[in-house]
Amino acid sequence: PRPSPAAVRRAAARLSKWWESASFSPIGSLALSALAPLSYVRLMLMGFAPRALLLKKRAMNALSAPPPTDIELPFEPAEAAALLAGTFRVIGTHERFAPVVAVLGHGA
Repeated sequence: PRPSPAAVRRAAARLSKWWESASFSPIGSLALSALAPLSYVRLMLMGFAPRALLLKKRAMNALSAPPPTDIELPFEPAEAAALLAGTFRVIGTHERFAPVVAVLGHGA
């Protein structure tokens, strides 16, 4: 039977994580060096045929459905702007801003 899109996405994510983790350990680096021909093929494709990698990426995306996203904003935009303005005033950075200011954070 054909694997589900979620299973394909999970397998690709696990392989990517394994590859990254292996590159940080001495033994894993040795194992990856055995896979060097695959890396060279990918590197050559990136340099000489970038469209081939794009087609591969599109094919992988077609096999696996994108995960559902349901982001809810915690504040209304006007309320968030007022909170940020107050924060900037308190820390002393309330003058001479660029026209657009990007504020990034996390939910901790």
